[in-house]
Amino acid sequence: MADDCTHLIRTEAIEHLIYAPVPLRGYSIRAKSGGAVEEEFNEATKDWFVPFDENLYSDYAYESRVINAPFGSQRVYLSRIFRRPKLDDLGRDGQVCHIASIPKEMISSGLLLRDVDSALASFEEKNGIPVGKMESVTLSWDSQQDSKVVEDKDLQIMRSVVPEESARKLVSYLTESSDSKVYIVYKRGFFERIQLVYAISKFLFSIDFPSYTVTSDCPMEIILNYFANVVVSDFLPHLKPNSNWKIINLTPTTGSQSQSLQEKKKKIDDTFRNLYSPS
Repeated sequence: MADDCTHLIRTEAIEHLIYAPVPLRGYSIRAKSGGAVEEEFNEATKDWFVPFDENLYSDYAYESRVINAPFGSQRVYLSRIFRRPKLDDLGRDGQVCHIASIPKEMISSGLLLRDVDSALASFEEKNGIPVGKMESVTLSWDSQQDSKVVEDKDLQIMRSVVPEESARKLVSYLTESSDSKVYIVYKRGFFERIQLVYAISKFLFSIDFPSYTVTSDCPMEIILNYFANVVVSDFLPHLKPNSNWKIINLTPTTGSQSQSLQEKKKKIDDTFRNLYSPS
C-alpha cells in the first residue's frame, strides 16, 4: 500500500535567548543568538522577565516549562525554567529561563515541541549557560506534508490522560471570555506534567486557538496574577472566587482507591439494609 504521507527530513535553525543572572548585573538577558529579536521575546514572555525568587527551585533536578503563543504572532515560544549553580560573579546559584522562538510553520510541518526542548537541553549540556552571543539551535525532523496521517507524538498523551469530556471542557472554558483561565490538577511527576503541557499546547495549536500560555509548576504568584491561562500542576492553590479560574482534575483514581471506595459503599449499603430492612 502506498504511503499517503509525503516525508522529508528538514533541518532548520531557530533563535533562542537565555534570561538568568549575569555577573555584576544581576538578572538580565544573559545570552542570545544572532537572529534573536529581543523585543519579540520580551513581548512574548511578558512578566517572566522579572527577578525570580531564589528559593523557587531548591532542587537542581526540578524543572518546568512554558509554551506561549501570542495573539497575532507567527511564532510559538518554548521556555525551559530550571536552577543552575555558580551563575554570578560571587558564584551563587540562580534560576535560568532558556527560551526558543519557533515558527508556527515548522510546527505545522511536524516539528515536535519535545524535540525543541531536547535540542535546548543538548545545547546547555554542550555549552553550559553562556554569556553574550551564542549560536542558533539546529533542529532536524521528519516533515510531514499531511500531518493528519501520522499521529503527533506530542498529542499522544491527550488520548491516554485527558478524557474527551475534559478536553471539551478545556476548550469551552477558554472560549467563555478572554479572561478565562484553566487550572489542571495532574498528580504525577513533573516531567509527566511537562509532557502534558506539550500535548495541551499542540492540541490548542491544532484547533487554531488564537492565543494561549500553557505552563507547568511555575511561580504561583506570577502565574495566578499575570498571563498564563492554562496551568498544569500537582496541587491546587487558593484561588479567589472572582479570579476566572476553572478547575479540571485529571488525576485518575488508582485501583486500590477505587476498590476502597467500592468496599466503603458496600459497607454503607449493608448498614442501611440491616438497620431499615432487617430480615
